[in-house]
Amino acid sequence: MQVLKKWLACVLAGSIVLCGAAGVLAESATRIGDVNNDGYINNKDLSRMKQYLADDLTQIVFDATDMTRDGRINNKDYARLKKYLADPDMLRNGWIEEDGKTYYYVDDVALTGHQLIDGVRYQFNENGVLTSFVGIDVSGFQGEIDWEAVKADGVDYVMIRAGYRGDTSGNLFKDSYFEQNLRGAYAAGLECGVYFFSQSVTVEEAEQEADFVLELLRKVPECKLSYPVAYDMEASADPDARTADPSITNQLRTDMASAFCDKIKDAGYITCIYSNKNWLEEKLDLETLRNRYDLWVAHWTQAVTSFTPFTQWQYTSKGSVVGINGDVDRNICIFDYATHKTDAITYYEWSPIY
Repeated sequence: MQVLKKWLACVLAGSIVLCGAAGVLAESATRIGDVNNDGYINNKDLSRMKQYLADDLTQIVFDATDMTRDGRINNKDYARLKKYLADPDMLRNGWIEEDGKTYYYVDDVALTGHQLIDGVRYQFNENGVLTSFVGIDVSGFQGEIDWEAVKADGVDYVMIRAGYRGDTSGNLFKDSYFEQNLRGAYAAGLECGVYFFSQSVTVEEAEQEADFVLELLRKVPECKLSYPVAYDMEASADPDARTADPSITNQLRTDMASAFCDKIKDAGYITCIYSNKNWLEEKLDLETLRNRYDLWVAHWTQAVTSFTPFTQWQYTSKGSVVGINGDVDRNICIFDYATHKTDAITYYEWSPIY
């Protein structure tokens, strides 16, 4: 192996290369047949090339039979590899559908794990198969939305604000665009879920909020939700907010979240809890909640969040989507709510209550 690495270094430097006992000058790669000599360059040919050289053409991957099967890798083999690997028409790049599965290739290598592509986050399994869904969440702050354009821009699902409780008044309000957004997104073919911004301070108020959301949903029976009804728990920016009361304990917040989610679940909907990473870890009994409900975590970072488990991750508030003016929250969902299937885990590992 060390001899091969030294040989390759010489080739890259444009020097004379020794293969066995003979000196061989670098050859032109203008007339080269395929690896199998069958007149075609196929995936097997490309895979074989990848076995010899890594993407940067500077490392031997492992000892293997040479291209010409004469027991050594020479300049002709190297020139053939370099030509094939450098030809963009020979390599798969970008989004590709194969056998009903979606992949993203870079120089014929399928990406795996969490990836950020053109500002959008995706997750791929160990075989490179896409296993996540592209989401956004919206409210009246986004104004008029062209939902057909949003769908065409690659968005799979949307979480729509149904309403909110006033942070100082304690009154309940419907989002001014709730019905318009839900009907528009549903008609455009997006998978839909909703959320309610809570500022409850008692279990009874949390139950009242659940009843409020259920009543709003009864007014749009034609729009069937496939994603959760989420309980949005977070601090208000107003220092006089009711939820800023220091007497509100982690246990009370946990009880309020459970009360809301249980009412929603009993009505036949999937439910989840939304909050930021710090709140979930410091203001709630996380161990209790994540063993009973799905979690939608807000953690605005481009690195893969260490917070687990979650089914949805809101990773930026500065997303851009065709059909929406201004910034919009972007999300990734790693669970197929529409069919209750996932490639990586069973549904019950996330939400034992369902």
